[in-house]
Amino acid sequence: MFLPSVNVRVALVEGLAEVGAFAEGLAIGTEGLKIAEAVDHPVSRVIAYFNLGRLALNTGDFPEAVRMLERSLGLAQVTEFLLWSPRIAAALGSAYARSGRVVEARLPLEQVVEQAAAMPLRAHQTLCVLGLSEASLLTDRLDEARPLAKRALETDPGLQGT
Repeated sequence: MFLPSVNVRVALVEGLAEVGAFAEGLAIGTEGLKIAEAVDHPVSRVIAYFNLGRLALNTGDFPEAVRMLERSLGLAQVTEFLLWSPRIAAALGSAYARSGRVVEARLPLEQVVEQAAAMPLRAHQTLCVLGLSEASLLTDRLDEARPLAKRALETDPGLQGT
């Protein structure tokens, strides 16, 4: 499904981001994206854009995060690679919210919340619902934020310890 040369770079980007090696992660992620684009492999492009977007989100480069995550989500929807759409939408919603575009933050999340509910992976639903709760909180919609946070906890009881 993914090009192995891109997939391994994506895994490295995730690991490097966890230890704060953002510059190295960016270099490796960009390399992976170039490979995916050179052979025009849509699914590998989706994950490369996604991971570069998350890396930008973690470093506070919100415009770049939005740019990469919008590309990832758009391509995932066009190619019907919907398995990753909830993860991408959750990150995109967070990027919008953190860049001050809190009203826009809700749209990608609302679009995939129900889609994620139909998926077997609870983590996807939880990510979307948590993101929607965050966007509700940032737009002073506490009446919506609380039940959404509660729903996320009910979907994934493992969150209760965090």
